[in-house]
Amino acid sequence: MNKNQQQSKNHSGPLVSVIIPTCNRKEYLQDAIKSVLAQRFQNFEIVVINDGGEDVVEIVDALNASGKIRLLTHEQRKDVGAARNTGLKSAKGFYIAYLDDDDIFYPDHLETLIHALENSDAPIAYTDANRVEMNWIAGKYIPTQKQVLYSQDFDREKMLVGNYIPTLNIAHRKDLLEEIGYFDEDLEVHEDWDLWIRASIQHDFLHIKKVTAEFRVRMGQQNSKSKNKIIFLHTLKRIHERYAHLVKSPEIITAKNQAQTALALEVNDDEKFVIIKDYQRRHFYHFSRDLAANKKVLDINCSDGTGSYLLSSAATFVVGSGPDSLQINQAGSRYIAKNLRFTQNFITSPKVQEEILFQLITYHDAQKIFQSDASDFFDRMKGMLSQDGVFILSVSNRKETNQSSETFNGIYFNDLRSLMKKHFQHVQFWGQNIYPASKLFAYSGQSSEIKEYSISRNINGMAESNPGVIQPESFIAVASDEPLTFDPGNSFLVDTAASIFQFEETRIDRLESVKNEKQAHIITLEAEIESSKHHLKNIETLLCDQQKHASNLETELADQQQHTKNLENELDSYRDAIKSSTANLSEKQAEINSMVSKIHQLNDLITVKKNKIDELAAINEANNHHINKIETLAVEKNIAIGNLEAELVMIRHSLAWRLVEGFRRRVNQIFPESSRSRKIYLKCIAATKIYLNKGFFAVLKKAMSKYRMGINRQDLTHTHLNQQTDDTQSFPPRRENADKFCPIPSKRIVAKDLVNDSDLQAVKEKIQFIKQELLDEFHQM
Repeated sequence: MNKNQQQSKNHSGPLVSVIIPTCNRKEYLQDAIKSVLAQRFQNFEIVVINDGGEDVVEIVDALNASGKIRLLTHEQRKDVGAARNTGLKSAKGFYIAYLDDDDIFYPDHLETLIHALENSDAPIAYTDANRVEMNWIAGKYIPTQKQVLYSQDFDREKMLVGNYIPTLNIAHRKDLLEEIGYFDEDLEVHEDWDLWIRASIQHDFLHIKKVTAEFRVRMGQQNSKSKNKIIFLHTLKRIHERYAHLVKSPEIITAKNQAQTALALEVNDDEKFVIIKDYQRRHFYHFSRDLAANKKVLDINCSDGTGSYLLSSAATFVVGSGPDSLQINQAGSRYIAKNLRFTQNFITSPKVQEEILFQLITYHDAQKIFQSDASDFFDRMKGMLSQDGVFILSVSNRKETNQSSETFNGIYFNDLRSLMKKHFQHVQFWGQNIYPASKLFAYSGQSSEIKEYSISRNINGMAESNPGVIQPESFIAVASDEPLTFDPGNSFLVDTAASIFQFEETRIDRLESVKNEKQAHIITLEAEIESSKHHLKNIETLLCDQQKHASNLETELADQQQHTKNLENELDSYRDAIKSSTANLSEKQAEINSMVSKIHQLNDLITVKKNKIDELAAINEANNHHINKIETLAVEKNIAIGNLEAELVMIRHSLAWRLVEGFRRRVNQIFPESSRSRKIYLKCIAATKIYLNKGFFAVLKKAMSKYRMGINRQDLTHTHLNQQTDDTQSFPPRRENADKFCPIPSKRIVAKDLVNDSDLQAVKEKIQFIKQELLDEFHQM
């Protein structure tokens, strides 16, 4: 079991947390969440972070039957890095996966990543994804092209050049963030790339070559993405500079410079495209302003509100509408006029007060209506126009290379003209070109009928010129049920040439700044090259020294080889001498062997003698130890015998002993041996003992028992009493202070001793036995 699997088994919460930031893309968020809920691997939670956008509670609640979704909210927009960090800090999973609100997972995405991580020690893994182009068709986005854009094995150095791992393909352990940190919230873009670089410094990534997700590109949103390329270029340079110290090879430095140059060229082209689009919009609104005089105007797709504000300078009332609530709010706070208001709506179904009939409806960049039901759209426009109302729209002209006819966005010019004439009685088309000069010309689909107007410096009007055959960059279509008498030759259009030249000058200044930066970088590189040359020169000098040292070592080696050869010659002479003395050495060796054999025999005899001496010494030591022990015991026994004898003497000289002997003699006189009175006396004494110890009933019981059994006590013999008398008389006379050593016992004890004369005999016998035992043991020693 690997490290990931061991630690994940001890994890108590969901195994995976899927982080989904969102902002004002409710229609896409639902598909993203559904793709996670449809995973085959179900041990996960979904953390949705609403980054200051419109409310998504209804969508989340509708999909949260399993209770796996948690919704977090930013009151103000903080951008995607901060939103992901909020989700990460709240995540409860052991692993982290990422999904943007407009992308989706395939059903095996989490299963593939988690299985790979659980069976390896890698803390981070990634799969591949399809890049899907979405086009607006029949009122919705439809996938039109799919390809795997990135499928590259992990390369730490290439990661320093550019990001080749989409965020939705990554899964990693959550505790990795404690080591490398969270997303850098100061970066507007490339915040994911910055995090992957920090992770790659410490760890290798595990690449699974399997497509498990898709990120979607909606083609109608490319203009906003083009504007972000300037930010992309800025952060690209920041990250390249931030991690420049990690670059070691010249190839990576070259690749980084090429990446910056390529993105700078894209930015230049996009800026040019954006400025052209901006001045096309200005032309359109200047064109429309002449028609808006003293009219009620509806401006569809008003963008940032600039055009609506321009129209309000001539119109009596203007309503600006658009799909983006944030953009509408900004337009309302930026452009304020009494006859101007802004309202949010969807492009194909504007929401305005139905009782208002507008005299002019403008719609800039209207190509989206032709990707849906255009006929229905024109019907709604007719319903909002007054009887003499005018409808103006502008559409980009994009010539398709595989078509011979003129077309824009897949709509043929003749088809557009037919569609508009179907709804309006009078229709005019004007071709519009911005770069390299501002031009407007009548257009009917036949190049021979083109009549071009070019703006001249310091002339408030249009000058007619002979254009030849011209393809317009965009169309302006004017439609009404009333005859059109509008002539743009009297219309003031913006002179974009000076602005474009100014833009080019600004771009040149920026390129010169980039050039200066490159020159400074070149100077730095040249200094590094000079330093490298100096270092190389030092290395060459060191190499020369090493070569000289090697030459000296070769000379020394040759001398050593010659010395070795001389030693080998001497060794050969020594070998000859050794061979000549080998015979003598053999004889000497035989004599030595015989002497060695004798020495071995003598050593064996010496060993035997030594062993016997050791045994005798051991026996002697044991005997000495036994003798010492016997002497110690003899002393102890003599002391014990002396103590017993002294005790016996003290007993015999005691007053108690004399009283007892005197009492016995008196008893023998009164109750002679073998007399009837003696037997009665002894029985009375025995009964008294029983009474004193056990009571009267015990005496009676004893008497009855003796009577029944017929047991008679053996009388003491006269010889025994005489022996006791002789022993008593043989005692020495009483010494002074004898009572100190043998005090008189209590009456009860004295009576017992006087009656039971066998006790004294037992004491005497015990003392005699001890004496005999000590003597026997002494003799045995």
